[in-house]
Amino acid sequence: MYSRRIQISFHDYDGFLGIHPTFEITNFSMENVIILDLSRSEITHDWMGWSHMKVIKNLKVLNLAHCQGLKRTPNFSTHSNLEHLILSDYYSLIKIDRSICQLKHLVFLDVSHCGKLQMLPDELGRDLASLKYLSLSGCSSLKRLLETIGNLESLIELNMSRMRMKELPDSIKKLKNLKIVNMEYVEISKIHDTFWTIEKLEIIELIYNMYYERHVAIGDCIYENKFLRILRLTNAIIHALPRLPESLIELEVEELRVDTFLDLSNLTNLKVLDLGFGLPPNWNGKYYGLLEEPI
Repeated sequence: MYSRRIQISFHDYDGFLGIHPTFEITNFSMENVIILDLSRSEITHDWMGWSHMKVIKNLKVLNLAHCQGLKRTPNFSTHSNLEHLILSDYYSLIKIDRSICQLKHLVFLDVSHCGKLQMLPDELGRDLASLKYLSLSGCSSLKRLLETIGNLESLIELNMSRMRMKELPDSIKKLKNLKIVNMEYVEISKIHDTFWTIEKLEIIELIYNMYYERHVAIGDCIYENKFLRILRLTNAIIHALPRLPESLIELEVEELRVDTFLDLSNLTNLKVLDLGFGLPPNWNGKYYGLLEEPI
């Protein structure tokens, strides 16, 4: 797919393993570079190499993973053709430059495991209409999603695992092309009914910390979702399970607290079923097993 790739590593300042970040680039053409891998480099925001990168007008992939010397991203305005941007494991990152809004062709953005990042620029949700994949996994200082995230009309996969947010923004219902949602170890206590009706959702993974009780209500409207194939609810306490869509092929609910067994007779496509039953809310100290009526 991409024909010209450059991988440069700047580390180990004694020059034994890498190249010193202050080296001078001479007699080296970068105009036609499409993939630039700077991962694990000891570069900083004022690194002189950023000025040399301005000549790269057709850059498609930029990898800045594990660049621990960077506290904020560079200016992206000269790389408007960028399609893949990797900022993962960027432990010092505290700010994403607002110029990211100029990346109109961006389809893949990985900001996972940036533990010091406390906010996203509003432009990220407002202007990246081509974005299909967004990972914020491990961004433990992020406490909310942008309300403008609903404008990411092309988004297919969203990973929000290990974020500190308490609830999903209402605008998430606008993500009509969203298929995969991963919410492992989040602190969400309420999920709006509209979330379950995102019409193209195929996979929902909602996993809570086993040491904290999280009661989750699933709206009856989930039955209207005709594409949902996999529903995994781990360490989420469920007191009522509504009628589920017939499209399900895998169902995992670890903490059901119900009085009677479930009616799953309509799930004719189901191939994997994993149910765990906790104590029902009106438990009287006697255990009768999985029976509709005690004998």
